[in-house]
Amino acid sequence: MEDYLEFLRDFEVKKRTVSNNLTKKYNIRIPLSLNDFAKEYRVDLHRTERLPIKGEVEVMRDKIKVNGHFMLQLFEDSINEIANHLQNLMKDFPDISCIILVGGYSECSILQEKIILMFSDKNIIIPNECGLAVVKGAVLYGHNPFIISCRVLRYTYGTNTDFRFESGKHDEKRKYIDQYGIVRCRGTFDPIISAGSKVLATGKRCTLISVPLDKYQSTIVSEIYFSEKSDVLYIDEEDCRYLGKVEIPLPFLGFKPTLEEEFTFGMTELVYTATIKETRQTMVKHFNAFEFT
Repeated sequence: MEDYLEFLRDFEVKKRTVSNNLTKKYNIRIPLSLNDFAKEYRVDLHRTERLPIKGEVEVMRDKIKVNGHFMLQLFEDSINEIANHLQNLMKDFPDISCIILVGGYSECSILQEKIILMFSDKNIIIPNECGLAVVKGAVLYGHNPFIISCRVLRYTYGTNTDFRFESGKHDEKRKYIDQYGIVRCRGTFDPIISAGSKVLATGKRCTLISVPLDKYQSTIVSEIYFSEKSDVLYIDEEDCRYLGKVEIPLPFLGFKPTLEEEFTFGMTELVYTATIKETRQTMVKHFNAFEFT
């Protein structure tokens, strides 16, 4: 594994030096353990003349020699994908005037040239040591989380709520009658906040008020879902995913207690707080915010 990781690191370094120079040669060292495996399984690492890459990739002793044309082909798809993704973002956020290139891949000159060419009307900033910019940003954020003014939510968040059935809007197959005779739709998505919303780094709080179905109910279960779409109707749609659930115990008061659910977005995690208004009992749960952008 150590040799494997070293092999990847070596390629990572070469990746940052790729240019449009077709005559340039790139040497990547072959780990000794790979040679040992090749001998054990009787694989000849030097047989490139029998492969489609003949003339473009050559193995000499402990190195793989790759010519400039083939190296460019390796990066063509990823660079185009990045450029296309940026174009789509610009359509959604036309007021963006500046693009900052950070991360190890940003040190690749052909990626830089592609971005500069495609977005000539934007201010392109390429800081020194692009790869370290991410690390420095993480350190600064660790010292002062409020250095980030706001975030844009990538997903729409909502809960599983069986709404009253609406003809023409809801699927007939989902219709059912609850114990109180109310016609409902099973598995509907109740949105809390939509994808694309700008939220402050200090957090944006969204509150829902709910009551149990009857006074003898001992718990309320809140299931949280998220989706890239902003017009989600059902929790089991293809793009809708389950984040987690919270089970809130309810006291017996002789009447239906009121539950206040508070969702805090904009930080590095989603913070869920449930409070029973009559008794002020509170439950707090944190959800991993890998979904935030």
